[in-house]
Amino acid sequence: MSPSMISKILCGYRSIGLHDTEEFSSKAAIILAEAIYAPDCCIKFGGVFPVIHDFATRFDLEQFLFDAIRYSINKDNMIDELSGKCESNEHFSAQQQILNMFCIILSDYITENSPDTLEAYSTLLQYGGQNDEIFSRIRILPNAAKRHIIFHQLNDPDVSRVILKDPTSRSLDVLYRQEAHTDLYRWRSKLEIDTFLLLRDHFVLLFNKLLDGSLHMTLIRKEAEVERFCESVAEIMKKATCLSISEDHLHGIFSSMPWIEKYSVAEKIRTLINLEWSQPKPEVIANFFRTITEDGSSVHISTDVLPALLHANQVFLPAVKRIEWPLQARLDHLTFLHGLVRKDPKRINIVNAMLGSIMILCDDELSLLCVVNPTNKKMKYHVVDSRILKYELEKSTARSGINTVEYMQTLLRNAQHEMQQTNRLRSTRTKESTKSREMFDMA
Repeated sequence: MSPSMISKILCGYRSIGLHDTEEFSSKAAIILAEAIYAPDCCIKFGGVFPVIHDFATRFDLEQFLFDAIRYSINKDNMIDELSGKCESNEHFSAQQQILNMFCIILSDYITENSPDTLEAYSTLLQYGGQNDEIFSRIRILPNAAKRHIIFHQLNDPDVSRVILKDPTSRSLDVLYRQEAHTDLYRWRSKLEIDTFLLLRDHFVLLFNKLLDGSLHMTLIRKEAEVERFCESVAEIMKKATCLSISEDHLHGIFSSMPWIEKYSVAEKIRTLINLEWSQPKPEVIANFFRTITEDGSSVHISTDVLPALLHANQVFLPAVKRIEWPLQARLDHLTFLHGLVRKDPKRINIVNAMLGSIMILCDDELSLLCVVNPTNKKMKYHVVDSRILKYELEKSTARSGINTVEYMQTLLRNAQHEMQQTNRLRSTRTKESTKSREMFDMA
């Protein structure tokens, strides 16, 4: 196949048959990889492949493009005339091919221009575990998905042991990444089926081990098989325990999640529900933190939260909203909070987290992670295993090295300096205005 023929096919001037797919895909991938490859070139594909991975070599990129081009051609040629869908199933076994196809298949569906919301269900463990070598390499590029995605992550109750045994696991980072790109809901359920990722009404990705221990991935697109799998997942969801709730439904949490009543996190949630920011009084923040930490619990605040209050008049609890406070009132609150930190530094900590979040670490089995979803700008509440949260916070603190007292001092110092400059500028303008009026009166 000549370069000119490849060019015509790529430009849409010539069609390609199934018998030419392999040759065309290979030669086109070589040409494109040679023109595109560079360090971090994966970000160039954000509009087409929002789910992607880094390419260590040009050969990695070439293989990815080969798989992507072949997938696209095969899918177009296998579309059923009646349903208008591709209803073929496919199998992948090589580790690199599984990684490539996972990214290609997901990107294909989430970049479709459609008003329909996508709903996904997954038992894929993305931290530690047997598949970490493959899936830890995946990158999610921002602002590329064209569809709203509701993502249900199901975890087996035994997952805690997997995480706590693995010093390299970053389960908190995984949760943040999932929340950053989807509307995430976490569930706990005893899982006795193969690992899967289901995109409702579209496809299923099934993962299992071959006899030699290698990973095998099956793409199921036949409508009848996808429907049967959806029915199986529906049965699992009936018995599953929900661990997440949005700010819109926080007041109904005890009716939808009555089982949390026996844990101390229930009282923390009641305190959040009753939190009232309408008046800029230091007593508001004092009562909140006193109630939250009185039983030995600790609060961990991400580095985005306090600057948002200071510079944008924005609070995150119990819902993301703006408050109309003068700068001095906001400074008073931060000064008061700084005093609480100095008095008992173990109870309030600043952490470096990916999203605006507040974590309440309780002494018993369950704790609370409150995180802002960047897409809908609403607060999401995740009930988490206290052991895992403590473990992840200890690792995060060691990595970032943030000293909470010094952080608060710097934030206050900068804010006070900013206010002084603003006051001086306002004073100068007032004097100039007064002088102008006097000169006008004299004239």
